[in-house]
Amino acid sequence: MVSQMIHFRTKNDILSWLEKHCPRKAIVRSLSQNGAELLGGFDPIPPSGRPGWIVRVRSVYGKVWLVAVIPNDRQTDYEIRVLQKVPWKNYVGCGDSECIYGGDKPFIYRSLKERNKRCCGGIKPEDEREIRLRVVKESLGNTAPSGDTE
Repeated sequence: MVSQMIHFRTKNDILSWLEKHCPRKAIVRSLSQNGAELLGGFDPIPPSGRPGWIVRVRSVYGKVWLVAVIPNDRQTDYEIRVLQKVPWKNYVGCGDSECIYGGDKPFIYRSLKERNKRCCGGIKPEDEREIRLRVVKESLGNTAPSGDTE
């Protein structure tokens, strides 16, 4: 008997599913203690070649996991993968934070996607924080380069 696949409608659906099915206890503990940031929908998520969602989970000690939730080949259930970096060029989010494909901060994520397209090698994880800060400053009307704010 094949079980019917769950369809996620909200961020809480994804997080609840992860808490029940993630084999890494540290990730489950961090989900319940700190919550998580839904980065939105990506198509494809390497190395699977299939679409899914990526969730950034942070422990109370600062450890960060990029957890991908991807439908399996037969689309009867989901797989969990822990990624090394976010494939921003594959972000397919929609325009608002109410849509689970858009993630928690779609404006920032769209900017990361656009900037990643311009970079031939992609965005280094250590540079992502700097880009996020710059996008937030630009959206607030402060266009000064981030190095000039001290």
